[in-house]
Amino acid sequence: MISDLFGTLSPGTLFGFLGNFAMAFVPYYLWRKTGLVSSSDPEPFHINTWKKRVNFILFAVLCAIVCTLIIAWGLQLLGLMPFMVIAVILLANNLIPTLILSLPLMLVLYPRIKSWGLFWTDVMGQEGTRLNSVGSYGGTIMIISGICLGYTGGIIECLYFSGSGLISGGIGIGMILIGSQIKKFDKI
Repeated sequence: MISDLFGTLSPGTLFGFLGNFAMAFVPYYLWRKTGLVSSSDPEPFHINTWKKRVNFILFAVLCAIVCTLIIAWGLQLLGLMPFMVIAVILLANNLIPTLILSLPLMLVLYPRIKSWGLFWTDVMGQEGTRLNSVGSYGGTIMIISGICLGYTGGIIECLYFSGSGLISGGIGIGMILIGSQIKKFDKI
């Protein structure tokens, strides 16, 4: 958003902000809710097991998709860019660096940052990490389904139904918003 202030500020900036916010919020909110990271793990963000690595890669992909979905849907809604074009370009732009750089950086930097007491859980304290630890399988399923449905449905809508991606993308974004508000489900 700050870079947009230097010449590209437009109504699309809002969707860029929301998409990038969602890209950070989704892993924060869902990290322990996939079942791959134990709720009793004393260091749930130390990527030292294969399950945590799978969880990390899963969220790298989901976060790239959710950011792309929100921005592509918003730019299509405003009539600034077609959903299909921006969905393909932004997904590659978000996914490739995330998969190539983020896991190696996390593996190398986590122990050092944690030993300095500068990891986000140390800084935020127990209250700041509350949302990350509350279990909600229904909300988790709805968020992940919304991400997948919104993006793939939007692409399919553009390719096969001469649509704009607004319907499927909007439904997916709605599912993400509703899923993030579901607090507890005892059983799926």
